Amino acid sequence: MIAVEAVEPAEVEGTWCEVLAGARACPPEDIGGVPGYQGFLESISQRRPLDEDGRAALEWVGGSFDAELFDRRAANAAVQRICNKLWG
Repeated sequence: MIAVEAVEPAEVEGTWCEVLAGARACPPEDIGGVPGYQGFLESISQRRPLDEDGRAALEWVGGSFDAELFDRRAANAAVQRICNKLWG
């Protein structure tokens, strides 16, 4: 969810926006929506050692995934690309 706190005139030209806070990692691309992400998280959950599905899911996302991680710097970079129409 994105909450806009204020829209105010600025002396800076161009588009500018900033992420102030957040929680948790975003789902990997092409995960299959909410149900797919829930299934993914379940497959990589606390079961140790991971079963075949869990190992395959982690391999699919590059080897590791921390659902609790929030990277404010990466979120700000993504928002800046969107705001400045540089996405893609």
